[in-house]
Formats: sequence, C-alpha cells, structure tokens
Amino acid sequence: MPAAQIDGYKVLEIKTLGKDRDAEARQMLERVAKQVQPIMRKRQWTVRKLSEFIPRSPNLLGLNVNRGQEVKIRLRRAGHEGAFYDWNHVLGTMLHELCHNRIGPHNAEFYKLLDELWGEAEELMDKGISGSGQGFDAPSAGRLGSHGFIPTHNPPEYQMAAAVRKAAEARARQQALMPAGPCKLGGSVDYRHMTPAQAAARAAERRAADNMWCGAEHSAEQVEREVGSGAGAGSSRSHSSRGTSPSPASVGAAAAAAAAAAAAA
Repeated sequence: MPAAQIDGYKVLEIKTLGKDRDAEARQMLERVAKQVQPIMRKRQWTVRKLSEFIPRSPNLLGLNVNRGQEVKIRLRRAGHEGAFYDWNHVLGTMLHELCHNRIGPHNAEFYKLLDELWGEAEELMDKGISGSGQGFDAPSAGRLGSHGFIPTHNPPEYQMAAAVRKAAEARARQQALMPAGPCKLGGSVDYRHMTPAQAAARAAERRAADNMWCGAEHSAEQVEREVGSGAGAGSSRSHSSRGTSPSPASVGAAAAAAAAAAAAA
C-alpha cells in the first residue's frame, strides 16, 4: 500500500470554535485524535475534519457527518461553556462516532464494533501508546504491521509495567465519577448470562439512550434544528441519518415497551 494512502487513515484537520479556553479545547481534540490514530490506521478509516460544536440540543454530544467527512464533538457542558467534559467522556464520544464511519444505525453490529474499539483503546492507553503527535497535520511516524499501525514512540519495556498500573488506577478512580453518556470503562456488557428476553431489553435500552445523545439516527431536519448556529462554520446540511430525535419521556417509554415485548416473546 502506498505510504501516502496509509498516512490518510487519521484525522486530517481539527477545528475549534474560538471561544474562551480555546487552547484547552484544541488540546483535547488533538489528544483524542492522537489516541484513536492507531485504531483508525488498523481499520483504514479517515476523518477529514474533527470539530468542536455546541448544538442547541443539550442532549446532543456527537455527530458523524457522511461517514467521516466531519465528526463533531461537544467538549463543553450544556449551559456551562467554561466547563469541559472529562477526557474519558470525550474519548467515548469519539469512539462512538468513529463506529459510524462503518455502521449507521445503533444495532447489534454497531455495539459489537464499539466494544471492540473500547477494548483496543484501553489496551493502547494501558501501554502508553497513541499516535505520532502529527496525526492530523503531517506525515505520521510509525510502521504498519500485521495488527495495524505501530507507533515508533512506544515506551521501553522497563516503563511499561508502571504505565499500565498508573493508567488502570486512574481509570478505576474515574469510573466511580463518570456521568451517564458515551463512556465505557471496565469492559463491555456481558450478554452471555442473560436470557434472550433480558438481552433484547438491555439492547433496546442501550439504543434508546444512545439515540438521545448521538445524531446518527436523527433526520436531516432534526439535526439542523439540534445543531443550530453553535456548530461553527464547518457544519454540513448533508447529514444522511434517519429517524427523529426522541424526548426523554419517549426514550424511556420506547425502552420499556421493547423490554415488555422481549419478555413476552
């Protein structure tokens, strides 16, 4: 594979909104772009633009426009633009939106892929591995091996154990404080010990919750209303998602109905 083609599997551009603490916003987007670069290389995914946005809807956290043409992520808490979401929250949003490069709806295949990405991301963080630091604006330093992109700046072995222990301890502390939303820590949902009805109900709840904060299954008109002027100049009207944005009450009702139907099956 030509080197130029390999180097395209990454975030190509980063855009912030120029608001207060803009340097911190850019740093967070740069960090998440570097962290997911090995994952993107492995799967040959490209995101042309990774941008900060502040949608009108307080529930909307992320949006993938046209399978990677642009990924929009909310960094600032709704109603408190000076307060940022924590790192794991933003990483969770990014991993979720990356899945939409390949799969549109929030279905079983989507969640299987998302759990795979989280497993890979946690393993990379445990080992202190991310992208090159030039992943979104210049050729990357590394090599493409049989298991995907291998950065050249991996820590030496004598530092690995300490890095793994430190990362695990930090995420364990964070887990108790994580808000509801796109974050996943401590492994995927284990459906193996559930009955079919329980598994179906759990999947329905997960999809209903995700449809609240991810715009993938919203209609183009709904996305336009939710994103609003806070999306920044890079917003697009060509989003190709389906469906409508549910209210909190309808989400709970839909999940309950799905659970009842599954239990009756």
